[in-house]
Amino acid sequence: MPAGTKLKVHEGDLTVAQRGAVVDGLDVRGAIRVLASDVTIKNTIVRGRPVSSIFHLVQIAENATGTRIVDSEIFGANPSPYVMGVVGSSFTLERVNIHTVIDQVTIIGKDVTIKSSWLHGNLSYAQDPNHNGGPSHDDNIQIQVGSNLLVTGSRLEGSSSAAVMITQGRGKVSGTTVENSWIDGGSCSVNIAELNQGPLSGLTFRNNVFGTSTRHPYCALLVPSTTTVTQSGNSFADGTVFRVSKG
Repeated sequence: MPAGTKLKVHEGDLTVAQRGAVVDGLDVRGAIRVLASDVTIKNTIVRGRPVSSIFHLVQIAENATGTRIVDSEIFGANPSPYVMGVVGSSFTLERVNIHTVIDQVTIIGKDVTIKSSWLHGNLSYAQDPNHNGGPSHDDNIQIQVGSNLLVTGSRLEGSSSAAVMITQGRGKVSGTTVENSWIDGGSCSVNIAELNQGPLSGLTFRNNVFGTSTRHPYCALLVPSTTTVTQSGNSFADGTVFRVSKG
């Protein structure tokens, strides 16, 4: 947030149901639920609250379009395997810092832009109740379905699963561009799965710098052999020749 921003504490969850509403300068000790279109959240901290089931700190309803979150911080002040970051579709994050959650961003539809943002510091548990007591599957960005998706000028790091995980768990993913960003961490930094939806289309990765802290050495992009990814200008931080991993 801009230096000197003064915040007003809001205890508990906040529901925004008025079209075009602006949430400005709040310290939310719960979640924000966006039910209307063209809502702007700016200069705001969302801290969450203690929970015992999956809980996203910002929840954007399926029919709410044009949400903008700007110059804000979203994190789990009460860390647990259940706390997540932002979930929804048709939203823009710009200069947003999201940390201390399992997954920072979960995309379940079209028209999402993540710009000049920092997704980092994932929570991860060796025994996660959401995965039958196995380890957490924490991601910076998880894309379950959607199109017209853009990540630009951002920093994605600190996950143990993937910086970008494309699952197609809810349907086809297409028209996705990741550019001009720092990307690191995970087993492989970008993990693309087709599941039963078939090959993905319109995937572009360009001018990104990939770190080398992946568990599988130099696994920046893990792509099924039947999916084509357009990539150019990508590099490893240590100067190793860039390559795409097939699998």
